[in-house]
Amino acid sequence: MSSGEAPSRPADAPPEVDVEPVRLFLNRADTLHHDRSALQRLQEVTGHAVTFTDMRALRLLAIGPTTVTGVSARLQVDLSRASRHLGHLDELGLLRRTADPSDGRFSQVCLSESGTRALDRWQAAWEADYAAAVADWDPPQLARFGELLERFAAELIEHQRGRAAKEAGTDPFAGWVPRRPATADPGDPRLAPLFALVDWTLTVARSPSGTSGLVSRSRSPVGPALIRVLGLVARHGPLGVGELADRSGVVSSRASRHVQQLEAAGLVARAVDPQDRRSSRIKATPKGTALLRRVAGASASGLRAVLADWPEADAAELMEGFSRVRSGLRRLAN
Repeated sequence: MSSGEAPSRPADAPPEVDVEPVRLFLNRADTLHHDRSALQRLQEVTGHAVTFTDMRALRLLAIGPTTVTGVSARLQVDLSRASRHLGHLDELGLLRRTADPSDGRFSQVCLSESGTRALDRWQAAWEADYAAAVADWDPPQLARFGELLERFAAELIEHQRGRAAKEAGTDPFAGWVPRRPATADPGDPRLAPLFALVDWTLTVARSPSGTSGLVSRSRSPVGPALIRVLGLVARHGPLGVGELADRSGVVSSRASRHVQQLEAAGLVARAVDPQDRRSSRIKATPKGTALLRRVAGASASGLRAVLADWPEADAAELMEGFSRVRSGLRRLAN
């Protein structure tokens, strides 16, 4: 067998779990928190001109006070960009600075009361979306899904933390615990594992720190932010730059820079817009779609590892539940 071939499976090995439903669900959760309409809703709910990167930073600060260096490491941006980012949040009154107890010459940043309220309001809003997606479920079905999901979420988080710690040499997400927004109704406790999984996915697993290992394992020439943009182009393209900006929740100039970077890597190409030959549309190249297949394969591999010891019937039931939640979210969006 050549080094490029996958090892063959023993004839008596149990069938691999089809993890596509949970992978698509997590992708859906990620997408719901990035497009332009979601960005507008975020700003309306919080009452601040914030972005999703701002909210991720606030959620990380909710874990506990940290330094500019700590924010830089978690968001995987350079110190100057992290400093500008925190300066923006400071101007909005969403964080406060305190003396570093280990060295009074430096300061730490943590959530202000306004920052906590903004985080609470947004979390309460997206939790209501997921609750609505399962509102028509029978109580026994919801209870069973909650039971399976509680185990899966705990095992997935443990697996991803362990892998990230091994690849980074330390746990980059130390201190993370699920949080409940103070403004939310306690609601159905059976939904708590679902909320915890989405919170983990948005705050940690799909953060730059959380996806750096996935980028490496899929041999990607670009980082996680550009992989997300490439995925949008592949799913919805060909797209104009303006359409891509709307779908990715960024301004057109930034979307244009993303396209230039992807084009330089050979992952997208421009084609003449048949309706306006003065304009071009962006589509994924074969190299781009091959990269997305590798990313999907690396992601699915980790999910299958979590479910490897599960009874086949339980795993199938869990996947069916994820498919139903995703369908419910899609129905609400339409």
